[in-house]
Amino acid sequence: MKTQNVVDSCLVDEIFYKINEIYMHHATFIAFLARAMHDANTTIGDVINRNVRNGRTLSAARYAL
Repeated sequence: MKTQNVVDSCLVDEIFYKINEIYMHHATFIAFLARAMHDANTTIGDVINRNVRNGRTLSAARYAL
């Protein structure tokens, strides 16, 4: 978008400034889920609920990778 001058470059920066942070959060979440899914009957909701009940958050899981 910046190189095509369709939108002002400042506006592009304002809109997309969190993309890298969102990507890192997503990548961490996917890796966390991959480790936590033990069998075919486990759902994503089960993993999230189990970790919330145990006081673990995704931020804490990031450091366990």
